[in-house]
Amino acid sequence: MESNEVNSSFFPPPPARYKLFTNANIKLAERLKEDEQYGEIARHPFDPAKQKEILQDTHPANDELDQVDLRTLITPPNLDWIRENGGWTAFGDREPWPGKLAPASLEGMPKLYDPKMERKEALQALLNTLIHAYMELLDALANQGPTSLSTPAGPTTSKTDQIVSHIELAAFNIHGLCNELRPRQARETLKLIMRQQAREKRLKAARVIRTCEDLRSQLARLKTDPIVADDGNSDLPAPPAPSVSAPLPAEASQSATRPIGGYDYELLLATVRAKLHPNTS
Repeated sequence: MESNEVNSSFFPPPPARYKLFTNANIKLAERLKEDEQYGEIARHPFDPAKQKEILQDTHPANDELDQVDLRTLITPPNLDWIRENGGWTAFGDREPWPGKLAPASLEGMPKLYDPKMERKEALQALLNTLIHAYMELLDALANQGPTSLSTPAGPTTSKTDQIVSHIELAAFNIHGLCNELRPRQARETLKLIMRQQAREKRLKAARVIRTCEDLRSQLARLKTDPIVADDGNSDLPAPPAPSVSAPLPAEASQSATRPIGGYDYELLLATVRAKLHPNTS
């Protein structure tokens, strides 16, 4: 059976009802929904005896489970019940339906405006009242001096006290009207955000369209002006000719074959032979 204890702490644990969402209980709820008598019991309040009669062949007797409405384990909450009951209870706090916007600051206090007035006009009228009361307070302090001291034995109420009370009441009324305008402020803020997002999306779409048009124009220009590589009318520069190395001079070639020591043995051998055989040409 579900616990009826109410926990209203700042960080309460989840309701004990979450323990009922087990695989076995979900299967029992689905078995109950598949029964041919489910259409009849779904239109009526919870009947433990009827539920036990349908599921008597499926699960053994369990007094605690028999007191649990298994329909609520597989069926979303019915919002019509919330409207019929005028609200719901969460962690011990009663939430009315529909929500009441009457601020706590105006409870038990008179209203200085007509509830049928437009909120903007009422705020303007209250602002004028507040300014007029401030002017009266300044006049009273300048001409009559500060407020008289009130004692428990003989309390007195001066004109200054009355003006201050009127200023406080006007401020409370302005605060209450501002709280009533919170939903309108939220709607206007949401409209502004949606307008900004729509404008940003339009700018992005325009940039994409402009880029696509540039690409189309470039592709069309490539189709109309094809590149011809064979004839000489091409606007592209001709490729550079391959470089041919110039032949080295004789001295450079001879110096390239000289040994590292600086002696040319072939020239020395030819000189010796010429001296030994002068007649040989």
